[in-house]
Amino acid sequence: MDNYLKTLKEIFEMSCFEGTQEDFISSKSFISFLNKERIIPSNLKKSDMSRDQRDLYIDYLALLTQEHIDRNKILSWDDLKSHSSCKKSWKMLFEFGVRGELVFENQEIITEKSLTRITFREFYELCQIQFYYDGSFGSFKKMISKKYGSFAEYCLERGHDINNTKWESDETALRVAEKIGSTENIKVMSSSLYRYLEEKKILKKIA
Repeated sequence: MDNYLKTLKEIFEMSCFEGTQEDFISSKSFISFLNKERIIPSNLKKSDMSRDQRDLYIDYLALLTQEHIDRNKILSWDDLKSHSSCKKSWKMLFEFGVRGELVFENQEIITEKSLTRITFREFYELCQIQFYYDGSFGSFKKMISKKYGSFAEYCLERGHDINNTKWESDETALRVAEKIGSTENIKVMSSSLYRYLEEKKILKKIA
């Protein structure tokens, strides 16, 4: 991976981009140029990019690293760290959260079935182990809420069982119920949600 590294200054000069280096990093052509040249900025920071740009960049890093892992038959993250080709790059990959995106041959994969009945706390702990999430439970909860609305809506979107969900607010329960649809469908998909709606006497609010 180290052979992909170049400084931002070198990459900017290679690109012949009309504008400043900062403009180049925030432009749509930045990731495309990196991909085309198969290079990695050695001194790029998360704060240099917008969230959307950062997500695209992490996807690019993960793809490049996964190819490297498969090609060199690297069996674990520790092996990658100690590999002669990653002396400089492994720390940068870790800082961008690429570690959690990689699949190693001897890694236990979490299947869809194993996630079908899981609590929010269990999901948090699982992400700490499997994907090396190092934030607090509170920040993890905010992240899921921001992206999906709630853990229940994450489960619903992914097709996981939502019976283990702790219904913490009428707003969330109603939103999930409306996404499921009819009262009969709610009974089938989540008895816990149906009971909650009945107990709160808000079942009639479902369109």
